Amino acid sequence: MDLTLDEVLSLGAARRSCLQTAGVREPKDLLVRCATAIDRRRFHDMTGLGPDQLLDWALTLDLMRLPGVDADTARLLRTAGVDGVANLRDRRPSALVERLRELAPERLDLDEGRVDRWARASEALPRLVAL
Repeated sequence: MDLTLDEVLSLGAARRSCLQTAGVREPKDLLVRCATAIDRRRFHDMTGLGPDQLLDWALTLDLMRLPGVDADTARLLRTAGVDGVANLRDRRPSALVERLRELAPERLDLDEGRVDRWARASEALPRLVAL
């Protein structure tokens, strides 16, 4: 994950400033700082950023750990209801592809083979984000 926070999360100046003040400089910092509900509550208390927003960001970053999943694809997976890498393990690839195609019919690269590879890759990744 060599992208900046802005590239991944489309931050505005105020949110970027909150994150920087809290010592978050890159996406992996935020993923670590928002891994659990307790972490997100503490981070909320420190920054004023909402715990739900922090969870969404953490789950988006979590999905980006999968090979071939960029920020746009991670956001699309989140919109399709995928709550991070651990949740992807439990999804039926065919059903998820159907939902992804409903949401983004222009994304011809999203096929059952690709989703199945993500699901298999997710099995080797540790759970980093707890709902």
